[in-house]
Amino acid sequence: MKSIIIAAATMFFFCSANAQSGSVPIAKIQKLLDKVEGQKYVDVSGREEKITKQEITENTYTLYYTDLGKYGSKWVVESTNIQWEKGFNHYSMGGYGNNKITICKFDFENELDWYMHVKDETGTPKSARKSLEFFILTKDYAEFEALIKQ
Repeated sequence: MKSIIIAAATMFFFCSANAQSGSVPIAKIQKLLDKVEGQKYVDVSGREEKITKQEITENTYTLYYTDLGKYGSKWVVESTNIQWEKGFNHYSMGGYGNNKITICKFDFENELDWYMHVKDETGTPKSARKSLEFFILTKDYAEFEALIKQ
């Protein structure tokens, strides 16, 4: 199953690695993120997950998802300290196990504060990363790309 997922992701991978800086139109992007609610995908370890919500502000991005396994939990992935104006590269690939979604990965010049935890639980330490992933409907990807390039 993992090899099928990896092969599918590789086949659907298309690189649009664009170095950019400046702000992004948050409200317009949020509307596209909202459309993905309820979509299922398979993560890189082969677990099925469902996107329950994505939220973006000027300097934060939060992904809420549910692990659909036997002992599934509701998870929250928070990225803060996003500094769009310092520059970023981005590229996209097909959604793992779901061709209706496109995963948009951003690599930033600055480090982001990253925090992943079970919903309503605290205590997990934050770490630093330089990337994050959005989920966009594949049919909306061209619109998303145009917003990022503004």
